[in-house]
Amino acid sequence: MRVDDVRSGNRDGVVGNEGAPANVVMQRGPWGGLGATVWPSMHSTSTVRANEARLRTFLADAEARWGARVCELERPKHVTPADWVTFLLGKAILLERYGLHPSDVSESVVEARGGLDGVDIAPRDLFVQRFRPLAPWNGALVVVAPGYGQTGRHFAEQAVLAARAGYEVVIFDQQWLGLSEGRRGAVDRGLGVARDVTSVTADASARLAKTRSDVLTIIAGTSMGGMGTVTAICLNEMGRSPRGDGPAMPARVGAVLQAPYFGLHPSLTPVAWVSSWVPGLGSLPVPRLRVGRVTQDPVAANKLLAHAIIEQASARAQALWAPDDDRARLASLLDAHPSSSEAPPIHMIHTARDMLADHAATVAWCERLGPRAKLTTLDSANHAFAESPSEQGHFLVELEAVRERMRGGA
Repeated sequence: MRVDDVRSGNRDGVVGNEGAPANVVMQRGPWGGLGATVWPSMHSTSTVRANEARLRTFLADAEARWGARVCELERPKHVTPADWVTFLLGKAILLERYGLHPSDVSESVVEARGGLDGVDIAPRDLFVQRFRPLAPWNGALVVVAPGYGQTGRHFAEQAVLAARAGYEVVIFDQQWLGLSEGRRGAVDRGLGVARDVTSVTADASARLAKTRSDVLTIIAGTSMGGMGTVTAICLNEMGRSPRGDGPAMPARVGAVLQAPYFGLHPSLTPVAWVSSWVPGLGSLPVPRLRVGRVTQDPVAANKLLAHAIIEQASARAQALWAPDDDRARLASLLDAHPSSSEAPPIHMIHTARDMLADHAATVAWCERLGPRAKLTTLDSANHAFAESPSEQGHFLVELEAVRERMRGGA
C-alpha cells in the first residue's frame, strides 16, 4: 500500500518495494509489485475493510501532527464521498512523502464558463490544486494541464520539483478523470480542452496578481493537454479567447509541452478509424490497466497502474479523434496568421519512439509555430514521463529555459 511507502518504506512513490532500495520495482506475479499489493487490496472485501480503518487512522494521526485538516476545501457537490476520501488520503500520503504541511498545497474550484472561438462549450467546475513556492519565488507561475487519462496527481512529483525551484504551481483535473466535472474517459472536443486551460490559467494569474507583480505565466501541457495549451495560447494571442465578466488570460504566456498530442501514431490509425465508424464502439468505457504504449519505464508503469486502479480510470476510443477537427482549425489559422517572432516561447519535449503521440507531427507543429518553438527529443519510447525518475527532470530544464527567454524578451 502507498501508506507503507511513507511509513516504513523508501518514499519513492513505488508500490510494493518498501523493503528494497528506491525505484526498484519488485516483480511478483503478473502485476509485479502491484499484483501482490494494490490489486488484491482493492478487490478483497475483508482486506478493503481492514485497510479502510488503517488509512483513516493514518489520516487522523497526520492531521493531529500538522494541527490542521489535510484539505480546507469542502467536498464539491459533483464529487462522490468515496472519491473525496480517496483524494484526502492520497494528499496526506503525498504530504508525508515530501515532508510538507497542508498549507503548502491548497485546493479550489474554478468555474469554466463560456465558449471559445465562437464555439459553445458546456460549463464545467474544475478541481484545482496550488503548490506554493518552497523556495524564494522566482517570478513565475506554472499551470499544469494533464494529458488524457491523467489527473493532477500524476504530476505531483514534477509540481514539487518546480515548487522547490521557486515556482508557483497550479494543477487541475481535466474533464476525463479526477475531481472535475465531466464524463469519465470522454473528451468533448479540442476547443473544450483549450477552454478549460484558458479558464484555469486566467483564474490562477488573476489570483496571483493580487499579491505579486510582473508575473511570468507558463503553461505546462502534456499530451492532449499540450494540444489544448497551444490552442489556448494561440487563440488568446489572436483575440479569440472568451471575454466575459471573469478574469482574462494574460496576453503573454509561454509553454512547456511534454509528449504533445498533435497527431496519433500511425500504428494506431486503424484502431481510431474502426472505432469511429462502428456505432457506439468509440463511446464504450474500457478500464485503463495497460501501459505498454504509454511507458517502458517499470517505475513509471508501477505508478501509472496504481493511479488507474485507485482512481478507476477508463478510456474511450472517441478520445483519439475528438480533437482532430479543432486541431485542423487551429492549423489553418496559424498558416494564415503565423505567430509573431516576438511571441513567448513554446518548448516541447518528446521521445523519438513515442508509440501513442506521433513524434513527426510534433516536428511539423514546431515548424508551424516558427522560431518561438523549440523541440527536445529524448531517446526512448515513453509517452508518459512525469513520474519517470530518468526523464521527469527534463520538464524543469525546459521550464527554466522558457522563464529565462520570457524574462529576456527573447
